[in-house]
Amino acid sequence: MKYKLVFFLLALLCLPTASNSQSILQSHGKIIRIKELTSAVLLLENEWNSFGTGFLVKRNINSNQRTFLITNKHVLNQKKELRDKAQKIRLYLNTAVNGKLKGIEREMDIISNGTRLWREHPDESVDVLAIDVTNFLKGIPNLSVSYLSSNLDGIIADSEVLDREEITIGDEIIAIGYPRFTDLITYKQGEAYLPIIRQGIIGSQVNLNYIEKIFDNGKVEIKNLRGFLIDGAIIPGSSGSPIFLKPYSPRIIHGRNNMSGTHPYLLGIVSENRYALTKTSPMLISFANIGFVFNSSTILETLDLFLK
Repeated sequence: MKYKLVFFLLALLCLPTASNSQSILQSHGKIIRIKELTSAVLLLENEWNSFGTGFLVKRNINSNQRTFLITNKHVLNQKKELRDKAQKIRLYLNTAVNGKLKGIEREMDIISNGTRLWREHPDESVDVLAIDVTNFLKGIPNLSVSYLSSNLDGIIADSEVLDREEITIGDEIIAIGYPRFTDLITYKQGEAYLPIIRQGIIGSQVNLNYIEKIFDNGKVEIKNLRGFLIDGAIIPGSSGSPIFLKPYSPRIIHGRNNMSGTHPYLLGIVSENRYALTKTSPMLISFANIGFVFNSSTILETLDLFLK
């Protein structure tokens, strides 16, 4: 009991301090609290009044630090011809005044001087998109957000991290986003637009592509997807949610019991949920509590497009 108390006190000393809009979430050997991750996650609405989730990432682009909103292509619009015509999005943000959070809504032009502020992953099968929101966010006073860092400094679960930490099927994860219980509701927590955290487990191998064979009216389509499945009750609105390895949970790593838990590594981004036919009628479907996640390397590849 004495040792547990000592560990608890040491863990408290390692917690990072809170800040407003300049907090960049990096591990650097410190435990990152789940609550701090939530302020990097935003609700967004496209021009066609569909909602989704996105999260903020800092990245050095040509020696300049830029801020990007990471989401899915289909959150901007499912159809590429309509995405190509997109002019704006609406972001649901929070400001901090006298220590209190208040939700605000701001419309953002995603075309600047005839140039798109977003980039799509070049692979049509990869549902990842990044929007440069640097200047837009700078123009909002008292903004209360945090940012993930994509400089491979310990927050991104690249292949080296996956191997070192033995992150694999069955490990616990958390999803942070804005699931839509109905298209008629946007919700607040108090006066703020804050995301909801859901938990689950990794449902398929994270280091292998997920291959689907789809049968449709005698035709067969094979989809080779760079990601993995999660069992986490993912529902619409969760698209674009970041998926993190659940922190604090003791895990066995290389045969050793890691009682201090692990950092909440960013494993990827939710793209879609899976459905299942009901037994009562083949015409009715229900959620299968399964979601598909594109791995974190696809996020980095999308951000790299801003270097060109």
